[in-house]
Amino acid sequence: MTTDAKRDAMLAAIAAIYDESADVFADNTAMYRERRWTEDHDRFIAGIPLHGRVLDLGFGSGWDMRYFHSRGYEVAGIDISRRQVVRARESLPYADVHLGDIARADECFSLESFDGIWACAAIVHIDRIQAEKTFHSMYRLLRPGGSAYVSVKCRSDVNAPEIVEKPSRSSDGIVKRYIYWLPEDLFAALRSTWFSVDSHGYSSMNSGDTFVNIFIHKP
Repeated sequence: MTTDAKRDAMLAAIAAIYDESADVFADNTAMYRERRWTEDHDRFIAGIPLHGRVLDLGFGSGWDMRYFHSRGYEVAGIDISRRQVVRARESLPYADVHLGDIARADECFSLESFDGIWACAAIVHIDRIQAEKTFHSMYRLLRPGGSAYVSVKCRSDVNAPEIVEKPSRSSDGIVKRYIYWLPEDLFAALRSTWFSVDSHGYSSMNSGDTFVNIFIHKP
């Protein structure tokens, strides 16, 4: 199987998983988001001009787009799940929503047309090559001085598994493939895309996983 065929198969599998679990995922995500992460949301938008344009990569339930819109921002999003896109178009008529691969988001939106890009758990299922393509796409879509937020599952031990398949609590037990980054590898990948890393922190999930949450900007 060619590299392109493997990529397409991987993306098709991700789309099928979220199509199947769209309703449960949206309900569970909404309940979780109401309790946590608002500090990261507020820190993210603090660096974006009021009424600026924000892109949500892999928007899933659409909760984040709804939150940013409620704070006065113009919102757009892209997701690979057709069912998630249908739901977002029904519930968020003000959002510019597209169906597609986040690594090719720069083919769906005008270059340098966003003040901020939110990528919360957007790359947890894709390999490093696709993740780096996503970072390049983000860089092209941001205006100079624009801000971005990236959050991924991480591991502290180089000998720990990089790829893990396990049931997802947010999707009613459906088995998903997760990528666990070493934080230093993620920082290096972002800097190789010319992003400046401003700061980072860590958060824990109910599943026991740790996320590294990174604030970056385009110089």
